[in-house]
Amino acid sequence: MTLIRLCAPLAALLLLAARAPGAGDAISWQPEADAALALAASEHRALFIAVNMDGERANDQMVEVHYRDPMICKLAQKTVNLFASRFDHGSGEAPCPRCGVIPCARHMEVERAVRGKWVAEAADGTVVAPQHVFVDPTGKVILSVPYQVTVGELEWCFVTAIRKLDPEFPWTLSQKARAPRRLVMEGVAPSEGPAQPLPPDKKELAETFERLRTTGRGEAGRDTLQDVLRLLLSEDKKAIEYVESWMNSRWIGFGGAGRLTQVIHAIGRTSPPVWWEVVEPFLGDHRLEVRREAAVALEQLAEPKSLGALTKQWKKEKELDAQKELIRAIAAVGCADPKAIKLATEQARKADEKVLRVNALIGCAALEDRETVLALLRESLADELGAVRAAAGYVIAVRREEELRKPLEDVALMETDAAVKEALERALEVLAGGKESQLRPILAKFAESDIPRDRL
Repeated sequence: MTLIRLCAPLAALLLLAARAPGAGDAISWQPEADAALALAASEHRALFIAVNMDGERANDQMVEVHYRDPMICKLAQKTVNLFASRFDHGSGEAPCPRCGVIPCARHMEVERAVRGKWVAEAADGTVVAPQHVFVDPTGKVILSVPYQVTVGELEWCFVTAIRKLDPEFPWTLSQKARAPRRLVMEGVAPSEGPAQPLPPDKKELAETFERLRTTGRGEAGRDTLQDVLRLLLSEDKKAIEYVESWMNSRWIGFGGAGRLTQVIHAIGRTSPPVWWEVVEPFLGDHRLEVRREAAVALEQLAEPKSLGALTKQWKKEKELDAQKELIRAIAAVGCADPKAIKLATEQARKADEKVLRVNALIGCAALEDRETVLALLRESLADELGAVRAAAGYVIAVRREEELRKPLEDVALMETDAAVKEALERALEVLAGGKESQLRPILAKFAESDIPRDRL
């Protein structure tokens, strides 16, 4: 299919997309999936697909920040771009108010076209969003990333996809560029069961509050807990206030801290970043398991506003089991903060306890100071502690730091500790295109942490 053979209305829309604002304004989206692939083939460019949905903060951030970032817009001029959303924003024939350039009917058609072809569809018909997929001119997937990414991670994806077709593409990665941990090379992210549901709307919130009111906190059993977990998806002020009150009530303490830690963990796994204020007070809880879960939840929420609370608790925390979670949270939350970067890298180099050094180094995988991280990794590969060498291999792998492939290969070849050697060899497999998930069992062993990071 060529552009010459397109019908007149579609050709006009393609022309409109081509003339759309460029770098520093917004990405130019194409109106039709097959025509976009034909255009990518005719110009030997990668096809970029952005899957988006309404009513969820991470998706909103992609539209409001990432797709308008000057650096990302400049890179997107080198690709052919599709915006896929099943939601109608009432644009009619005008450009969609959410993505711009093309009408809502077009991005809804694109969403239907990419399902099952370049985006995995769950049994219930849902797809993961946000999700980013890069496809070569033949229709083969170069890479994909499910869920939220940083601007630096999206930069890395663009550059990697572009260089797959043009190895000499001139681009110096920014200091915040790194590979996403959920990266899937040469394939799409699997849809393992239903995607995370949309937050409850106003009607559902009202029904939930009424049900909770009639149930009462004294019946804080399975049904009540399920309602509370549903509220965690919302940014509604009343929902946040209700859960906060529920978490601090005497009812939740029945049977120990298990129910409380379950809710704190669920916040880290599913809630918008604004929920950090609900979690923050539990950093100082008298129960170690609660403090640990609070730190991990804040690590996953990655809200920069929580850095002060984490740093404050770090200064007074005496338990090593909590310290090791705190330092990873500080690195994740303060990934662009000079003081947090300094603290994390210093602990990775000089902490008295081995497990603290290991967790600090693992946390450094999130830092947006590439030069500092590369220097730290080179040192850590030569460290006398095997656990530190294993952690360095993990960070190199998940960040896909290709320039450290040879040093990592050399260290793996000479390694005499069987467990460390396995960790380094698996890191090399991931660096070569494998899935990060194969490193997680080994990571948990060396980090000595039994709390899963579902969101990372």
